[in-house]
Amino acid sequence: MERDEIKGLTQQAFTAMMAWAADPDGFEMTQSQIATYVPGPEGEIKLINGFVNLAGLLLDELEQETKRDRVSLLQDIARRRDC
Repeated sequence: MERDEIKGLTQQAFTAMMAWAADPDGFEMTQSQIATYVPGPEGEIKLINGFVNLAGLLLDELEQETKRDRVSLLQDIARRRDC
């Protein structure tokens, strides 16, 4: 996957998460936003790729803010959320 495509997919994930963040109870808004990104046979996989990249960027930000490594951050989140 090319860098520009990954950037575009990440921007789509940002848009979907911004819709959710603006109204966490507005599932239909987020769902309709996401539905526009999933056309074609590979739409779901591409959108997942965008969300994984967005999660990585958010984890990078958290790592910089807390000065903790990514693995321990993820383990702590999983433990606290009972995942």
